[in-house]
Amino acid sequence: MANANEVPPQSQKPIDDSGYFSTPWHRFFLKMHAQANKSNDVEAIISTTPSAGGGEGEGSSSNSSSIDPQTALHFNNVSPDLTKRLEELEAKLHSLAGAKDFTDRLNDIELGAMFAKNIMPITIKKEIWLNAAGLKAPGAKPATEVDHGLGTAWQFTDAIEANQESISGRIKTPIDINRGVSLKGSIGWSADGISPGDCKWQVEYVWTAINEDTTASAQETLTGVSTASATSNGLVVTEIDGIDLPSTTDACLTFKITRLSADAEDTISDTVELTGVCLRYTSTELGVAA
Repeated sequence: MANANEVPPQSQKPIDDSGYFSTPWHRFFLKMHAQANKSNDVEAIISTTPSAGGGEGEGSSSNSSSIDPQTALHFNNVSPDLTKRLEELEAKLHSLAGAKDFTDRLNDIELGAMFAKNIMPITIKKEIWLNAAGLKAPGAKPATEVDHGLGTAWQFTDAIEANQESISGRIKTPIDINRGVSLKGSIGWSADGISPGDCKWQVEYVWTAINEDTTASAQETLTGVSTASATSNGLVVTEIDGIDLPSTTDACLTFKITRLSADAEDTISDTVELTGVCLRYTSTELGVAA
């Protein structure tokens, strides 16, 4: 088995039977990473890397930090620029493909670098979807629930401003929502194609915390415009950007969606059918690359 200063021997594969880096390979890569952080010169690191035969190369450093194998197994404890360092190291090793010490080792090193990149934590995007059945149409100017294919939809007519129709709904604040990353809303709808053009949607919303007034007016109003599909009843998704982030105490999001059929940007002179709405957010959980 190699010591902490050596390139692991040929017999030592980088990935063990459990799917983790073997301890010698952890030590080797993390030692390279530590040296890279000190010098920012990968060429200099490689020129001082000891050979796999056990001897020390010219100018090799005698300083070696002790790395606990169990700590090394957890990449959350490693500097977040590890992937970049591995890529730099991999590129330099490729440039030395003619060197005897590395020629037979590039495949193992590439596999190890790829494995390391694939287990680095990544953010997870999630969505909350409400179909037509999860939405309601209260108020004086409600949209109409209609049969729509195998399900239902909310139908909005081409009404004058005084009669513009609406629906509403509520979404519980996700327990894992990252309150530091922007949100995005979306509206799924379609039109029968008899009157092609654009549809304009208005979204009013308010975040509500425990003990706050549940009848409060909207804290913000946003709009979005999309063009109907060239396919009759083809699905269209209108994105709604700029939704405020919830506070640490906000428990739910209440919203109202209105078709601004009287607006100059809404050019469809017929009905449109809303099939569902979606809230997209970033989770506080971490996953791994596929």
